[in-house]
Amino acid sequence: MDARRKATTIRRLSNDGVPVLIGTLFFALTIGIEKLDPRNISWLSFEDQHMHWLGWRFFAQDEWRWPLGANPNLGWERMNSIVFTDSFPGLAVLFKAVNLDVFDRGQFFGIGHLIGALLLFVGGRRLFSSLGLGLLQANLATAILATTPLFWWMHRWYPALSSGIALLVWAIYLYFDDRRRPRCRWHCWAMLLAGALVTHFYLVILITAFLVAALVQRYIDNRLNMTVDTVFLSAIVALLSGLMYLLGYFTVPSKWAQTGGYGWYSANLLGFLDQNEASWLIPDLPSKSSQHEPTSLGTGSLVLLILLVIARLRRRQKFELESVVRKHIPLAVVLSLLALLAVTNTVTIGSWTIQLPLPHRLQHGLSIFRASARFIWPSLILAVVGIAVLVTRTFKRASLALALAFAIQLVDYSHEMFAVSQRPNGYDINIVFEKEFWARIPDEYTSISSHPAASLSEGWAECAFAAVQTGRAAQCGYFARVQGLDQVNRLQSDALFAGNLDPHTVYWVSIGWLQTNKSELIKTYDVERASVQVVSVGAVAANSAVLIFPNCDASSECSFLGDRRTTLGVFLRSL
Repeated sequence: MDARRKATTIRRLSNDGVPVLIGTLFFALTIGIEKLDPRNISWLSFEDQHMHWLGWRFFAQDEWRWPLGANPNLGWERMNSIVFTDSFPGLAVLFKAVNLDVFDRGQFFGIGHLIGALLLFVGGRRLFSSLGLGLLQANLATAILATTPLFWWMHRWYPALSSGIALLVWAIYLYFDDRRRPRCRWHCWAMLLAGALVTHFYLVILITAFLVAALVQRYIDNRLNMTVDTVFLSAIVALLSGLMYLLGYFTVPSKWAQTGGYGWYSANLLGFLDQNEASWLIPDLPSKSSQHEPTSLGTGSLVLLILLVIARLRRRQKFELESVVRKHIPLAVVLSLLALLAVTNTVTIGSWTIQLPLPHRLQHGLSIFRASARFIWPSLILAVVGIAVLVTRTFKRASLALALAFAIQLVDYSHEMFAVSQRPNGYDINIVFEKEFWARIPDEYTSISSHPAASLSEGWAECAFAAVQTGRAAQCGYFARVQGLDQVNRLQSDALFAGNLDPHTVYWVSIGWLQTNKSELIKTYDVERASVQVVSVGAVAANSAVLIFPNCDASSECSFLGDRRTTLGVFLRSL
């Protein structure tokens, strides 16, 4: 028995060898081997990636706290964690424990992308093999799946989420393999859900949907051991709850997770066809500007679908969709519910929109899933998988058909698919920072606070970068979820109006807010009052903000600011 098990393990590892090589090549072409260098940060060039990286920087340079994922020096009222900057939470905790300066000041996102590519190709090969495809066909079908826009478009924006999408392929594999590998039922699902939780919460919801479908299917097939399965399910819930606590999911109250905007980023009913400027061959379809995340089949899959329809109609063969649905009713129900969540009550067909009424409380509750189009991803992946499997059961030269479809997608998307790998590499981040200026600021200023407080306010990246580079706390940033800031803004406004400023805080204040409240502020800050000074517009902060330094009497009237300083009273009268 041991010899047979050993032979099976060796065979499985050898079968996974080819996908590992292909996955490494896919990573090299779409992301770039250079991105594995932790010092290489120049390629993180978009706003979202800036926040992912800054979240990691603050987390890495802070002391260990409880819970482990707490990141209180970034954000307001010390309520933040590595989860809410989407900074690969699980890997972040691991690399913080490694405690190497090259990672603490650099990045490990390239490593995360590589892990995602390997998981995608190994998981895809296993999935297609379990559905009856040979080794060559399974690898070709996985290549078609990997070149579908969903698996590379997101690389440009969301490193953690885009890498973690591969876990959905494993969820589908576990669902279909549930009958054949009963021993793997629970620990495999537990590992998969834990992996999703330490990557991105949306993935947890989607993978849980497959687990629920598998459990209901077991019940229908009389394979459910109520006592044993209840114990294991309870253990998984306990495991995930513990991990959520450790990573800091609960540092922001749950009511602030409901951000509003359910329906903004919905799935279009033509989304399976709309290439969203990714294709040379297929023109874009009209859609809402906010429907930018990929939900389309690849051009190769669409070509295969057309060929399947023609071939089956000519042979008068059925697609057997009805029989497949009957065999997997729980999965069909779960996918339908996810699709309804994806489409939302803001139903769009191309550019045409209809708004369906929902109770306010339900609408607000669903706003926790603002990027709702992501709930269509399981259906999209299963559609690609289903097309590839049908090709192998319809055409004698199925391998050739799969190879041609892959080649079509590779050529059609080549101008977009390799965008990340073509980004410039280097050791500097594209965020403005005046090193000499900040080096002169006394250590008594321990934090930088933007006002008005808002996630994604103008100049947030410069504010947060200046803070992390100089070892200060930052009340500014761009967060996935953030607590309500009404009280924060009220307290800061009251402090500015009264002149009762925190002597340890540099205020990064919007000029627009100063102009709006000029008449009231002038009552407090007269021309002669030199204890509060301002750095001239555009000198260090963004052109739309100024830096206000209180407590200047204790710092030789802010002489460290040089000749670019003026009193707040004089500055207000110049507006």
